[in-house]
Amino acid sequence: MDCICFDADIDDFATVLKDLTPTAKKQHKCHECKRIIPVGEKYHKEITLYDKQFNVHKTCLDCNSFRKELVCSFHWGELLEQVKEGIFSCYGNIPESAIVKLTPRAREMICGWVDQYWHHEDSEYWEDD
Repeated sequence: MDCICFDADIDDFATVLKDLTPTAKKQHKCHECKRIIPVGEKYHKEITLYDKQFNVHKTCLDCNSFRKELVCSFHWGELLEQVKEGIFSCYGNIPESAIVKLTPRAREMICGWVDQYWHHEDSEYWEDD
């Protein structure tokens, strides 16, 4: 995976049983940004096995693009916070080559977070999304 590699401190990984990109037949909520995924929109669905439990994670394609392009490991439900922390740790310098691979909405989000970092780089301040 090509990424600038924001990395979570993970001791153990889930086993991915299925990795799908279906079209929503009913509304879902993105596990990361909590945005409603409307009927007819494609989304990322992963079925995993972890600690003898099956889990289904549904993620909008915007959050999934962060995952594919910017991170190497993450905790479910904490992806966006991890990306924000990564921006802080690399001083707001995200390679353009990574940004252009994001979905348009994800590009807009990360550019906003980088802008927030540049305007508030002396603190860990982040506006609510």
